[in-house]
Amino acid sequence: MVKVIDYDDKPMYFAIIMELLEGEDLNSIIKTNGAMKPAMAMPIFTQILDAFQYAHNKGIVHRDVKPSNILLMIITILKILDFGIAKIFGTQTILQQQALKWKFSI
Repeated sequence: MVKVIDYDDKPMYFAIIMELLEGEDLNSIIKTNGAMKPAMAMPIFTQILDAFQYAHNKGIVHRDVKPSNILLMIITILKILDFGIAKIFGTQTILQQQALKWKFSI
């Protein structure tokens, strides 16, 4: 998961400051190199499953899983990106929660 470093919560906007990541998304890698061999794909797939299990254990569902949201920093380290429409179980999306906060704090 991408580390959140800080956030800024003002009446008219909400900003999230996250770690800077360098790498290539899985979609670009597949477009450039074609399908991965199972021996290469399995460790990546295992990390993806571990990352989503971690999020699910925290009550968060990503809701936008796709290769362009998987960043490979080096072949053994990946990050899941774009939790913008993530949903915490039993609630509205995180952004919807913030929008409600803004609406009632103005």
